[in-house]
Amino acid sequence: MVMQGETIINWNGGGTQHPLERLFELLETEPLHPTFEEYGNFAGTDVPGRQGEGFVLFWGNFYNYSHAFSVQSNDAAMIEKLTKLIRDNQATVAYKEARDQVKAYVAKRLAEHRAWMKKTA
Repeated sequence: MVMQGETIINWNGGGTQHPLERLFELLETEPLHPTFEEYGNFAGTDVPGRQGEGFVLFWGNFYNYSHAFSVQSNDAAMIEKLTKLIRDNQATVAYKEARDQVKAYVAKRLAEHRAWMKKTA
């Protein structure tokens, strides 16, 4: 039986497991890595082994600072807090700049790949 209000830290930071407060601090100060928009936009309800239990899985990493995280929760207050911190992070100028840099890098690499394919065809 699952308790309502359960939060499970799968990982939070590298090596030593950090408390959630560290994740909250980073979400307020460091831009998330925009690549994770393509993989569920940092949150999803398809939590392995937790279907139908109200769990939300939050995951991602930061653009300029490596601190991977994976946290699952069915606690309404925690879900609201993490969702707000993530969406507020995505609204920052730093996040938007990071997203633009990622898009430019991908476009450049794609153009290089297409040019190479044309040469070798």
